[in-house]
Amino acid sequence: MMKNSIAATAVALSLVGTGALAATLETINLGAPTNQANSISFDGLGTTDLFTVKPIPEFQGQVYQNGNGLGMDTWVLPDSNQLGGLETLGFYFTRDVKFHSLTFTAFNENVENYTIVVDVTGAPIDVTLGGNDNPFNFGMLVGDFFSVSALGVRDSFRISSLTISEVPVPAAGFLLVGALGGLAALRRKKRKEA
Repeated sequence: MMKNSIAATAVALSLVGTGALAATLETINLGAPTNQANSISFDGLGTTDLFTVKPIPEFQGQVYQNGNGLGMDTWVLPDSNQLGGLETLGFYFTRDVKFHSLTFTAFNENVENYTIVVDVTGAPIDVTLGGNDNPFNFGMLVGDFFSVSALGVRDSFRISSLTISEVPVPAAGFLLVGALGGLAALRRKKRKEA
């Protein structure tokens, strides 16, 4: 009976461990019917309100959303409703996720290249978008926050989608739990024999 229990535990742990390593990518569309608010929340990865988007600093303006994605309505560039001219949007997550890519749209056609700063948990990355640089690839960084800033005064764009996945649980953790369970079973068996 003990052997059957140990075998069943090992099979269950191997199945759980395999599932934890297979992270599914989810692309979240940031466009929607026109909406303007101090912050806008999004669902994802099976979680309601997984992340919230708001201006940095918060008093600077409001998040503006339409079918092309997210922008801002601010006192810096009134009536543009796009991200530009030193404006920053922060993406605040309720837990760590793996960031894969960010897609931009609705570029100002008069500007050849855009200088955008993507800051993931204190690690700013300067991005010059132009030609084939869209979408921006995060390099699968993990965190619970990133921000996007437009540095050029003439920059004008929207953020249309975000691709993320769960942070996989290391298989070593499941192996450790399995080993500890096996040791406990052996100890229990020795106590019964004594």
